[in-house]
Amino acid sequence: MDQALLEIGHNYTIQAVIGGNCIFTNWTDGNNTVLTTNPLYSFTMVSNLTLNATFLTNPIIAGGLVGNYNGLFSETNLDGSANVKNNSAGGIASLHVGPTRTFTGTLKLHGHNALIHSNYFDCMETPASRSPGPALPVDRSPSTCTLIGSTGPGKSPDRWSTPISQIPGPPSLSMDEQVYSATAAYANTLKFDGVLPPNGSSAGYLPMRVVNSSSGLCTVALKSPDGTSSSGSVAISTNGRVPLFFSMNQGAEIVHGWLQVGTTLGTVLSGTVSHVQDASGLPALSSAGFTNANATVAGSVYDSTASPLLSDAIKTNFDLVIQDGDTGPAPLTVHVYLKGTNFVKAVGSTIASFSGSIVKSDGSISMSFRPTGAVANKSISGVILQGSTNAFGFWDTGTAGDASKTVILHNAH
Repeated sequence: MDQALLEIGHNYTIQAVIGGNCIFTNWTDGNNTVLTTNPLYSFTMVSNLTLNATFLTNPIIAGGLVGNYNGLFSETNLDGSANVKNNSAGGIASLHVGPTRTFTGTLKLHGHNALIHSNYFDCMETPASRSPGPALPVDRSPSTCTLIGSTGPGKSPDRWSTPISQIPGPPSLSMDEQVYSATAAYANTLKFDGVLPPNGSSAGYLPMRVVNSSSGLCTVALKSPDGTSSSGSVAISTNGRVPLFFSMNQGAEIVHGWLQVGTTLGTVLSGTVSHVQDASGLPALSSAGFTNANATVAGSVYDSTASPLLSDAIKTNFDLVIQDGDTGPAPLTVHVYLKGTNFVKAVGSTIASFSGSIVKSDGSISMSFRPTGAVANKSISGVILQGSTNAFGFWDTGTAGDASKTVILHNAH
C-alpha cells in the first residue's frame, strides 16, 4: 500500500496483483483465517491488523496443460478398471483448458450433450465426487485436481476429480490432449476394420470401421445389433489413443472405451471397450440387456487393393459359420463363394436361401439367409479383418428379447 498510513475505523479496499505464472488463492489474517478468495478485499482498519495475500504457482502453466482435451469418465472397479454403466459413463469432448484455469467443453451422458461452462480447476480443495447426478469414485492422491463447472446457466456446480494428465491411468476421468492439426500432421492415415468380441450375454461381434486423417481426427463407424448405424469423429492424442463413446437408443445402449490407433504408419487397431445395454425394452432386440465389459478390440489395417480375400477371381471359397439362435444347438455352416462383390451359396447347400455382398472400399459385409424350415430371412452384418483373412459380425435372430448372435466367415483356402 506504498507505506501509506491507515486510520483506525476507516474503510479501505486492497487488491492482490497476480503475476503471469501465479494464481491468487486467498486473503488471510494474522491467525491464517481465510477472509476471502477474491483478489479485491474491503476491510475496516483496526489496530495491529495483518493481511496476507496467498499465491501459488499456476499448475496449468507449470504443467504445460494449456490445450484441448478429449476423454471418458465412468465408475471404477476396485482394480481400477472401468465399471461402465449407462447412467454414469460418458465422454467429454473438446475441453479447452486456458492458462487462467478456465475451461469450456461438452459433456456427453445418457444420450444427452451439455455445455460445460467455464469456471476453474481447483488444486487446493479436497476432491469431491460429482454432484448432482450419479456419484463417481474419487482419487484422493495429492496430485488430484478437481474440475469444477456447470452444465448450464443457473445449474449447481458439478465436480469431477481427476489428475489432469496425458498419461493413461485408472481414475474415473481420463483425458488426452489433442495435438495434431493441418500443420502438425498425423502419420497413421490408414483405414482399419475391427470388432469387439462378444461375451456370454452380449450380442455377436460388434463391427467397427476406423479412418484416420492427417489432421489427427479419427472417424469411427459402427453398427449395433439392432441395425442402428452410428458414426463420429474425435481427436487422436499424442500417444495414439482415441476416446470412443457412442450412446444409442435413447441412451439405453452405449459403447465406451479407449481405442489405440498408434502414431506410426501401419499400427494395428486395438483397445479396451465396453458394450452395455440396459434392460429397458429399447431396442426390442436384446431387450433383456447385456454387459460386455472391458473387451479387447481385434482389428487390422484394411487395404482394398492388397487382400487375397478381395480377389476378383470367379470363386473364392468361404465357410460361413452361423452360431446360436434358432438354427439349432450346433453351429450352422454354409459353404459360399465370392463372385465379384456378391456372395453366392455353393451348390448342394442345406440352407433354404442366401444372398450377400461386400463393400470393397471399407470391407463391410451384409448378408441375408433363411435356415431350412424357417419362415423368415435373417440378416447378417460384419467386417473383414484383413490380418486374419476372415470376417466377423452378428446376425439378427428377429426375435424380441433375443440378443443377436455371432457369425464368422472363414477363408476356406
